[in-house]
Amino acid sequence: HTEYDDILDEKGQPKPEMAGVYNGNADKRIAYEIGADAFTALKENESALIAARAELPLADRQMAAMIAKRDTRSLAGSLEPLAGEGVAQIVFGIGVLGMALSTIIILMLINGFTLCEIFNCPGNRGIHLLGTAISGIGGFLGSIFLWSGASKAALAIPTSVIGGVMLPIAYFSFLLLMNSKKVLGEDRITGVRAIRWNILMIIATAIATTGSVWVLLGKGPWGIRGIWVLAILAVIGATSFFIKNRRATV
Repeated sequence: HTEYDDILDEKGQPKPEMAGVYNGNADKRIAYEIGADAFTALKENESALIAARAELPLADRQMAAMIAKRDTRSLAGSLEPLAGEGVAQIVFGIGVLGMALSTIIILMLINGFTLCEIFNCPGNRGIHLLGTAISGIGGFLGSIFLWSGASKAALAIPTSVIGGVMLPIAYFSFLLLMNSKKVLGEDRITGVRAIRWNILMIIATAIATTGSVWVLLGKGPWGIRGIWVLAILAVIGATSFFIKNRRATV
């Protein structure tokens, strides 16, 4: 955000390898200034169009660079000060691939199990497959029709933000489930093992919640609303757990 040095050189002109993501925004600014008809005529003269881009005020060029959708190489560049160019590209690639092979697959499987529970058909292969397809195919189509222009790897940014915000819900749910007599029955851990695992899970849940709240605080009024939603969900979940767990032990 508000960065343009990765797009523009010291003279305020786009770097050759980044001209593609920059030119579209610069052209929109030129078209706004001279009008649609004049810009259509200008596009027929490539050298004149290049000159018009170069003659834009520096502030306009910087703004065009700021709002340009970054490609995979640019996104990985955020790691270069720490790891260097080559390692940054490799680490970024492994991270996105790891998310695809772990988180996305897990969420598809969970969606399938959830659909089976909704229709009270546990173990039904057809309904489970439908549930996995809803999230898998839906995400694939969304990346094609709703996210265009930049590398699809840029979807890792909003995905990680949304996932990070909702992570405390999963951690808190696991914390309750591992202590649920109704769900686990005689398999529920007890004694020293229960104390050890509960301490570890409480620490993990606290870390995840702190990270989620920190992200939401930076999102303005909607972030504050998100914090309230998380708090309300936590209260509802804990209350429901204790009520149902008490019934199971009576």
